[in-house]
Amino acid sequence: MIPIVMSIDDDDITQMLYEYLFEDNFFCTKLVKAYDGKESIDYFEEQSKLSNEQRRYPDLIFLDINMPGLNGWAFLDYLTEKNKVRLNAMNVIVVTSSIKPEDKYRAEVHPLVLNFIPKPLSTEILEKLKTNPALQQYFV
Repeated sequence: MIPIVMSIDDDDITQMLYEYLFEDNFFCTKLVKAYDGKESIDYFEEQSKLSNEQRRYPDLIFLDINMPGLNGWAFLDYLTEKNKVRLNAMNVIVVTSSIKPEDKYRAEVHPLVLNFIPKPLSTEILEKLKTNPALQQYFV
């Protein structure tokens, strides 16, 4: 199982669905929820203040890009600019209702984005993710 997964989505139902899916599919040990880009940045900022032993960054992030306030793209910009130390160990999966080709392209070329998945997330998608080379180590 992945030690820490973060879900960034402004929809309560989506957050609840993720919680059940991750638990039912033995996908992660801990789920950290954030309801917008600002809340997720606050989490990273708080973690950065802790000692190395206490610091708990997510190993994988499920990110919605269309959120009020600070959206998913702004959060990705933050990750790229502020957390260069952790970039090699962090993966982002964009899970969105967006059908814009430019959103898909932007996600595909972003160095942190592992995958672009249309909503809703499902058991089948999680099972496929478990075989992804970037995540496979957690599911041996």
